[in-house]
Amino acid sequence: MRGFFKNALVWVLFLSLPLGGCTRQDMSQQDLELQKMEQASAPETVPPPQQQKTALRIPAEDSGSRNPFSRAGSKLSVSPLLYQSLYVLNDDYIPHEVLAASMVQDNRVCTISLNSSARFSDGSQVTAADVVASLREALKYPRAFPALSRSVESCSVSGDQAVIVLAQEDRNAASLFTFPVCKSGTQSDPLPIGSGAFVLDSPSSTRMRRNPFYRDSARLPEEMDRVELVPVADDESLEYMLKIGVIDFYFSDGDNFDLYGYGSTERLTLNRMTFWGFNRTAGSPLYNDGLAQALWEALDDGQEQLVSLAYGDLAETVSYPFHPGYWKRIQGDALLAQPPTPSPEEAPPGEDGAASSSAPAALPEGAEPSPVPTLEEAVGRLGYTEKDEEGFWVRSSRGNVQRLSLRILVNSENEYRQHLAQLTAEKLAELGIECQISSESYEAYLQAVQARRFDLYLGETRMEANMDISFLFSPENAQRLGLDYDEGLEASAAAFKTGEMDLRGLIEVLDRAAVIKPVCYQKGCFSYSRNLPGNFISENREMFLELQNW
Repeated sequence: MRGFFKNALVWVLFLSLPLGGCTRQDMSQQDLELQKMEQASAPETVPPPQQQKTALRIPAEDSGSRNPFSRAGSKLSVSPLLYQSLYVLNDDYIPHEVLAASMVQDNRVCTISLNSSARFSDGSQVTAADVVASLREALKYPRAFPALSRSVESCSVSGDQAVIVLAQEDRNAASLFTFPVCKSGTQSDPLPIGSGAFVLDSPSSTRMRRNPFYRDSARLPEEMDRVELVPVADDESLEYMLKIGVIDFYFSDGDNFDLYGYGSTERLTLNRMTFWGFNRTAGSPLYNDGLAQALWEALDDGQEQLVSLAYGDLAETVSYPFHPGYWKRIQGDALLAQPPTPSPEEAPPGEDGAASSSAPAALPEGAEPSPVPTLEEAVGRLGYTEKDEEGFWVRSSRGNVQRLSLRILVNSENEYRQHLAQLTAEKLAELGIECQISSESYEAYLQAVQARRFDLYLGETRMEANMDISFLFSPENAQRLGLDYDEGLEASAAAFKTGEMDLRGLIEVLDRAAVIKPVCYQKGCFSYSRNLPGNFISENREMFLELQNW
């Protein structure tokens, strides 16, 4: 089971929305209904072992459509079992060919050759025309495929190759091409023709059968001859359906981990980043560069301990806005520990985080970065030179004693971020900064962010498979995140994407700007029945990158 199902099961999990667990109140009626389901699912007789066939039971929507594009945001998607993509990514965000055989990239133009052995479930060969038709269908759904929609300018067929023109050069372009590929002419159908390991006879069918033309069929375990789709009408039922054996797995984004003793449970790092947003407008003390940068350093110091206290082992601490897997791929820690970038005539061609010979300077030529002041120096420059009896920095203004105070905004519906906000406030209090925490409902929280009624706020955003962080600083997204648009910041992030700026230069820019301070990447919980054969833990954790969960 270290072949297809090792990956395909997690495709299903991570392409589905994280589902919250139910409360423990008033469950009697639900328990009764689930007991009936358990009784109904129990076989009347048990066949001899040699006649038994294993069916993987997957929770699925009963939507009447299995279209992988229009239903890409559905909570329970089985598309990965039906459709393949050009590429998949491994743990370190390195793309590996699936339907693609190779790709030649010339600046913005990506020319993709296909694997000649790839077949759809009707026996026809996967062609460049199918890839282009599928890509054009995906582009109709920008909310489901945001990075793809931002990145692709056009696509066409050239002989037996697919040609994709990007809006901007991207060193990680192959990471974008993980969209499902369907047979041309069926891409908008309720059940398009795919090349995945399994086939459905109709959109409403609840049993998947093997695809006889699946090119990796030899990797499928013989004992797993079918997949059963179990309709789920209520999200809150999923945990209990796993416990009583109606389904074989359950996935949670971290809100519910009460599954131990019912199966095997593993944690997987999601591609969603928690961060501190800084209010750099004139209405906030953080308008001052020195204080913002000093506070950035103060938040970074001891951050791992605070994340551990707030999230337990449900998050992975980071210092910069890249998924830990990608950071490992580009050897971020090692790159930052290296001596400064060599001069342009000595610099090697750019690769991942390495220097590029044409990299623009992070600072004006000949300029040196200003040293970051200590927190005491920064508050002293603002007139906070003494502390009151409670240990908070104060200054006198027109005869009034004023404390240095910051407003922290947090979503009241996320207990982990609330806990982190409280721990951070306690830490800043030890440093002499008073914090007032405003815990708001989700809608009120969003309004407060856009109205900038905060000095610091804890936010969360989805990152993309190609690790393009320039979208964070676009004019539209800056407004959504309550930030001042900074053209230079956006340009620097885009230069890193194209390879014109190295990692060290980008980090210098991010540190000086002090507008977003990455905190951690949250983990999800994958629980599955111990009765399933083999190892179901995926080595390809990139598969959750198409999550539509925010």
